Amino acid sequence: MTDAELEVMRTDWRTVSGFKRGSGEWGKGDEDEYGAAMKEAIQSGGEEAIHYWAAWLAREAEWIRRFTSMVRLAEQRIRAEMAAARERQAG
Repeated sequence: MTDAELEVMRTDWRTVSGFKRGSGEWGKGDEDEYGAAMKEAIQSGGEEAIHYWAAWLAREAEWIRRFTSMVRLAEQRIRAEMAAARERQAG
């Protein structure tokens, strides 16, 4: 595993763990358990396990990015609709 690949995993980990903790899907114990399993795989050099975790993190992080993007777009549409309704009521 290259340094660049490990950095991608770290970035994905921050995305995944932050989202899952923030959403209440994970507690501190879950975060610690997943983090320890990944750290163990990396330290042991088990390429299959490392690639499994890297792929899992990448899939989860991509889903989170897409989900949060959809939520932000929906929020923008709602705000725009509310502003337009206020303007109609004021005008």
